[in-house]
Amino acid sequence: MMKRGIEKWISPAIIVAVIGMTLGMDIDVRSRWGDERSFSLVDAVSAATRSGMSVVGLITSDYGQLEKPVARDAELSEGQVEDMVRIAVAMSGGLHQRIEPDAEWIVIKPNIVELKERGSGVITDWRVVKGLIKIVHEVVPDARITIAEGAAWILPEKEEEVQLQFGGDIGDGFALAGYRQLLDDPELAGVELDIVDLNYDETAAVSVPDGGFVFEKYHFPLTVLECDFLISVPILKVIGAVGMTNAMKNFVGVAPGMIYGFPKMAGYPGSGVPGLPHNPGILDEVIVDLVSVAEPDFTVVDAIIGMERAKTDEDDGRPVRLNSILAGPDIVAVDAVSAQLIGFNPADIEYLTLGAYKGLGQADPVNIKVNGNELGKVVRRFEKYHGDSRAYGSHGTYGQGCRTWLLKGPFERQQEKEGEEFIDVENPGAVPGENGWSQAIYFHDDKIDLDKYYDDPFDCAVYAYATFTALRDEEAELWIGSDEGLRIWINGEQIYEHEGRRRHRLPNERLPIQIKAGENILLVRADQGRSRFDFSLNICEVEEDRRYAGNRLQGLDFSVTSAETAQKEEFTELEFDTGEEGIPADATVLAEARFARNLDLVAGSLEGALRFMGAEPTPQDLLGGTGHAFLFSVCDSLDMEGTFYTNISANVDLYQNLGFELKLITAEEEAPDFADRQQEAWDAISESVDRGVPVVARFGPFFWVVKGYHPKREHIYISAFMGEEPVDMVDLGTDEELPGLDVLIIGDPRPADPASTARRVVQTAVDVARSQPKGPIYLGLDGYEHWAGEIENGRAWRGFGVRLVAGVTVARRSQAAPYLRQIAPSFGAEIAAQLEEAAGCYEKEMGPLGELGGMFPIMGRSEQEVDLENPADRKKVIELIHQAREWEEKAVEHLEEALALME
Repeated sequence: MMKRGIEKWISPAIIVAVIGMTLGMDIDVRSRWGDERSFSLVDAVSAATRSGMSVVGLITSDYGQLEKPVARDAELSEGQVEDMVRIAVAMSGGLHQRIEPDAEWIVIKPNIVELKERGSGVITDWRVVKGLIKIVHEVVPDARITIAEGAAWILPEKEEEVQLQFGGDIGDGFALAGYRQLLDDPELAGVELDIVDLNYDETAAVSVPDGGFVFEKYHFPLTVLECDFLISVPILKVIGAVGMTNAMKNFVGVAPGMIYGFPKMAGYPGSGVPGLPHNPGILDEVIVDLVSVAEPDFTVVDAIIGMERAKTDEDDGRPVRLNSILAGPDIVAVDAVSAQLIGFNPADIEYLTLGAYKGLGQADPVNIKVNGNELGKVVRRFEKYHGDSRAYGSHGTYGQGCRTWLLKGPFERQQEKEGEEFIDVENPGAVPGENGWSQAIYFHDDKIDLDKYYDDPFDCAVYAYATFTALRDEEAELWIGSDEGLRIWINGEQIYEHEGRRRHRLPNERLPIQIKAGENILLVRADQGRSRFDFSLNICEVEEDRRYAGNRLQGLDFSVTSAETAQKEEFTELEFDTGEEGIPADATVLAEARFARNLDLVAGSLEGALRFMGAEPTPQDLLGGTGHAFLFSVCDSLDMEGTFYTNISANVDLYQNLGFELKLITAEEEAPDFADRQQEAWDAISESVDRGVPVVARFGPFFWVVKGYHPKREHIYISAFMGEEPVDMVDLGTDEELPGLDVLIIGDPRPADPASTARRVVQTAVDVARSQPKGPIYLGLDGYEHWAGEIENGRAWRGFGVRLVAGVTVARRSQAAPYLRQIAPSFGAEIAAQLEEAAGCYEKEMGPLGELGGMFPIMGRSEQEVDLENPADRKKVIELIHQAREWEEKAVEHLEEALALME
């Protein structure tokens, strides 16, 4: 029997009992384990608020009513953490009135997403959960209490059972994070406590109440469905895709891995279920669907040590001590207050907006009462997601623009009279469903996709109408972006115009504006010629520091109608690819073309394309014969742009010795003819696919196989390291961090010339090793020194930075010695001897490189845990890099001798 209202769903009411007591009473809250009386009093006092408000308890470590208040930057004892949890829970109304006396099963869902220890800022502190267990046990002493999580790691005893598509971390996160010790904790004696890994729990397919945004049904663990009371206990962190990960995002962790995969966006092999979409345009909707099904009853937030910049140190996130606990029955309200605590605007987080829309809770701070610490006095701004302006980075910074519009059009631009608009911009007559205007349309992304809404119009203009209400007259910034022409009016006055094509960024421009208090009219005209057709708009606080920029102006609300004429919004259709849907049937696709898994992405792309064409290149051909076995490059922080750097223009002649003519289409994004070269690339890609030949192209720092195209959508379809995906043609060559067009078109077969290729490869190996830095890229022997220096100085990207450098270098150098030994017999004895000596040095270089690769595996967990903040570990890593460099230099000296003999 499912106990959580699965068959019949009632939207959670946001009702707080009003108890006639004053908050000024002197209440003793310093009692300990087992004394219910004083905490019942605190419950009653803290719940005193007007009806209709949601209540959130916020307690910091310096709160005066704590037994031992300490500074907010101080280390906390277990007892201090418990005190904070108890008072935060009490200040939000407590659990005594919420958990039914006959409740049999309470489930606590912490965030243990990674194999980390307490204090990392990545996972929920077990001390918070322990304090909560004590409170729950006081309320229902006979109830079973379960700690439940479905993390990304795999328990060691499940390693043989689980099928992994992309590798995975193996370990017991419950033990590492400190949760297993709670099972034997003497202070919890008498508690019926257990741990459930939700990845392997029994499941049921459950419909989303009132319909899902993404899927109609989700597979949920019975532990979550059948419990009597469900508590979310997240840790407060920044994330790229949705801005903040906290109480609601925590429910991604209930999706069972044996259904949704490891990772959960992949889908488990053979389950017949696509993974959970994690891209920024849809993850918010997934979160709201999951929370709607789970129906959590209470939330306690671990904000003792949160994380800014990213959700994990593996992505260069930075732990920040806040020494705070938040609690409340309204999960949306708790998330909203958590956002404010770290300097975010709740209005910028889409899943809060959608959660409030679905009746899951209050997102507007006006309707939320914070008890305990005064929120405004304890705010500590977090840096937003540190990433670039590709999808994850831009959405993590941008916030949430105006999503709901009235639309009018499209109008044929050929019919436009010079100097006139198609509508009266001073009096647009915008009423939902009248005067040619649409109903209110909600778009699921900050980029308002008119192309999709109007089904691919051509050479037209569309008007979009909304209003916004401001609290006061003040300065602000208008964040705007578009693909083509854009005009904006506020209160009938034109304030912005852009003409021509560009790549749509969030934002393209930040325009200083002066807004007035009260309601303001916003009118946008978007033009479309032949490319994509979307725009974006937000009104933000003035903030010059890009680490914190992008918050919507406080108190500013977007709308489309007055309260008297408000109507229910129409939602645009969400589109995304799943394993069930695949590539559209009307696309032209080489279905069997695949990227060949290789950490050298150019080699992997070339191999995948050539094998599709029937060729069988060997590893020595792909890495040795192209010179890639001898490449090495890094940049500051060991970011992937440096690790994957490839001067493809300089190597095209070597690639052709794989047996085919190659044409390179290349251009810098700022070049005057870039749009022409981009069009040339589109024409060449479509022509190549039509004749059955895949293409190799660069996307930022990455090279992938282009296997198809869709002429109407102007999509190309790529095969990449972790699957297949569509890419808008307009994005080809316009990556924010590493722009530029590099497209390899494979032509007719051609004979290889092994002798000239061999000499050219040896020359390339020497040239790369002795190269000077090229801008921010450090090559060859200098690159090794920079690699060691970034680690020594603590600047290395702690996530994939070190792993990628080690992994890519090992993959490349593994073919250096085999290739040299392969070509040696084609030369005289003296040259062959030098090549053999060089091969021996490269083999010895593989020793320290292989050890580094074992310490920092691309996927999975190393046998030896390495902490670069530990001086001994850091010293060991640097020593290995220096050892590898020494053998590299000796190998290069022998290659130089060989070249001299070839003269």
